[in-house]
Amino acid sequence: MKKYKVLLADDDKAIRELIAFLLKPFDFDILQAKDGEEAMNIIEREKIDILITDVNMPHITGFEICKKVKDNGKYGFIYVIILSGSSVSPEAKETGFDFGADDYICKPFHNKEFLGRIKAALRIKKIHDEVSLLAVTDELTGLYNRRYFEQLSAEEFYRAERYGRKISCLFIDIDHFKKINDNHGHEAGDYVLKKVADVLKNSVCKSDALRNFGSEFRGSVCRWGGEEFVVLLPETKGQSAELTAEHLRKEVERNAFDYNGNKIFLTISVGFASFPEGATTNSQDILTHADIALYRAKRDGRNCTRCLEGAV
Repeated sequence: MKKYKVLLADDDKAIRELIAFLLKPFDFDILQAKDGEEAMNIIEREKIDILITDVNMPHITGFEICKKVKDNGKYGFIYVIILSGSSVSPEAKETGFDFGADDYICKPFHNKEFLGRIKAALRIKKIHDEVSLLAVTDELTGLYNRRYFEQLSAEEFYRAERYGRKISCLFIDIDHFKKINDNHGHEAGDYVLKKVADVLKNSVCKSDALRNFGSEFRGSVCRWGGEEFVVLLPETKGQSAELTAEHLRKEVERNAFDYNGNKIFLTISVGFASFPEGATTNSQDILTHADIALYRAKRDGRNCTRCLEGAV
């Protein structure tokens, strides 16, 4: 079950603490900002689901924050609730909705009404997430699709570059996949793709090399196309990326996939690249470098891991 992340932005600490208290039954991950500038800094580095923001705050107003998050797709869908004083004019409310606000609550508010608005916000957010998931998911494997992955890699690379963090990318290819289709049929090929996807997804989460990252780790697996997959590893580079690549390769190799009574044994080739390393300066570079490393692995005989700097 996803734990939704809620940001409370208000220069009145008492209001923030009251709202945080009211939200306790929802088990949200609650963040707080004392002004608009701090709120935007949090939004830049965290994946916020619901934003509750006062209108009048130092540095950046609630209206400005709302406009920024609604105009920029990189933040995803953030449900925005505007808070304002009871004397706010209809024109001001109209401005808030024009800037993309999803709801408007006047202070002081009734606790039950406030909680009712939060429940409505949560329902809408969940529906939006479910619909959005269909648009970014590969139908066969259930992994992220290529279009979404390119967007995700750009967002994660931006965070890594701005906040001095590490990030790695793995390109993966199923070795001799055509033989599976030729020997067992295309249905067997689809079965294998789904099974490999499951192994990759489960193995990324269980890799010993990544356990130190705990809740900060957001490894993502995507079906790039055909028999190719790609894995994004925030907070990871160098030896940890190598260990993860080898872990995935070995996990696929040791699995025997049973299709209609036939054991299908597979291997994969893996190429990886990391930032900050080498000539990687943007999200496209890291994808390109990992892809080049993959071709090096295939050239070197397959069933191995390679990076641009050398062999593992």
